[in-house]
Amino acid sequence: HDNLRQKLWTINAANEASAREQTLRLQQKKVEEKELRVALTQLRKQTSSKAEHSKTGQHLPAGLVDTLEANDLKKELEVAAVQLEHIKLRHRLHREEKLIRQKEELADGLHLIDFEQLKIENQTYNEKIEERNEELLKLRRKITSVVQIFAHKEHTRLEAQRTAMDAQVLAHRDTLMHIKRRRDVLRQQSARMRQSNGLFGNLPLLHDYEAKCHQKEDLEQQIVALRAAYGQATQDVVEYKQKLYTLSIANLMPSVPSRFAAAPSSARPAI
Repeated sequence: HDNLRQKLWTINAANEASAREQTLRLQQKKVEEKELRVALTQLRKQTSSKAEHSKTGQHLPAGLVDTLEANDLKKELEVAAVQLEHIKLRHRLHREEKLIRQKEELADGLHLIDFEQLKIENQTYNEKIEERNEELLKLRRKITSVVQIFAHKEHTRLEAQRTAMDAQVLAHRDTLMHIKRRRDVLRQQSARMRQSNGLFGNLPLLHDYEAKCHQKEDLEQQIVALRAAYGQATQDVVEYKQKLYTLSIANLMPSVPSRFAAAPSSARPAI
């Protein structure tokens, strides 16, 4: 009896130490999960606030964005609850199996659980786990669909913006070519006039020539500014595509546990 008590005391001490360690790790994971959730919410709100309708070009109503965010948060909470129940069931099954093994190792007289009843409960738990897994898959598909919709709208908006800027650049380029040709014509006319009469004393012609020069300089400055804006917009498109691709990959990698595998000590639900 003393030997059995010593073994039981050793097992209980190990279980308590493991429980303390798991509690500390759980607290750390909760802090990390909260930070990630805040970052994801800010990114979604920022992306949604800039989204436009592909046909009308109007921004999404603020109420619709808030509703989508609320529904998404509700679904995430449902997923977390289902995952927690799933983990609890797996841990309970693991504890029951471990208890059977421990009692078989200690003594044959310590068998207190009916094996057939345990098999029935085991089957019931497995069926519940399968149901929870199916619900998790459905919720993950819904979340992935919402993310893809937001990504498509943002991509469409950026493409439309880039197309508009390309059209502006082409239009200003054509204007510049026209102005250059006009400038060449004026230069030729000015040269002929300078050869015949000269510009001295011809104030209207001088004022007109000066105005044309200022107009040319202003247009060249506008072209430089448009080219810089075009480069910045192209860079923003690349950055948005990289962010959206990273977000899609993170949501398309669900972790579905096997049917009969016991949960490892470091396992945690995927959010």
